[in-house]
Amino acid sequence: MTGNAAEPRPAESTATDPLGFLPWVAAVLAFALALRIPALNAGLWVDEIETLVAFTRLPVFEIPFALESQNNHVLYSLAAWLTTTLFGESAWSLRLPAVLFGVASIWAVVQLGRELGTPRQGVLAAVLIAASSHHVFFSQSARGYTALMFTATFATVLLLRLLRAEKPVARGPWVLYVILLLATCMAHLTGGAVVAVHGAIGLVAWIRGRGQGRSVVLGTVAAGVLVVPVSYTH
Repeated sequence: MTGNAAEPRPAESTATDPLGFLPWVAAVLAFALALRIPALNAGLWVDEIETLVAFTRLPVFEIPFALESQNNHVLYSLAAWLTTTLFGESAWSLRLPAVLFGVASIWAVVQLGRELGTPRQGVLAAVLIAASSHHVFFSQSARGYTALMFTATFATVLLLRLLRAEKPVARGPWVLYVILLLATCMAHLTGGAVVAVHGAIGLVAWIRGRGQGRSVVLGTVAAGVLVVPVSYTH
């Protein structure tokens, strides 16, 4: 593996920061959660009502195959089924997965920032997203958009790690990568584009002999095969 892609990314030491890295991340996530709790129990809007009535009330094993409407964001419907089953039907329990996925996606942005730059840059990027009115809105909406952001972002973090790896990776991280790609497809229809782009990047890396491009391609193929039973042809 040659070229700039083979160079180890710069590591930012946290020794000069008396508070360290993790407390800053925890503070950003707490800040994000605090912004997303208010108005969580406000009245539902039309698509959220359809999610509740048409999908989360189904038996759990029927949800992935209830594809008569594109309104079924499968991953979100499954998560909302769990929260409404545990806590009863309410606006806040239906929207709870959106909040959790939203906060998790901010954590994933921190990790992506670390891969592309430094821990400090990752935290700063997370602060901007935590305070974004658009991200707050979608974190309070019973739809699959924050789930898509989390799975796609975290899968991209693993993609970068695979492309930098000099030696074959352990099975665990690769399996996690496949699961995240599969979850991205189940979060929203557009997740298929994410998998396709990952596959193209992996193919180019494989041809050029850089990193674990072959593992990336095999991961995208595996995710595509696994998602076939949950057909997205409406």
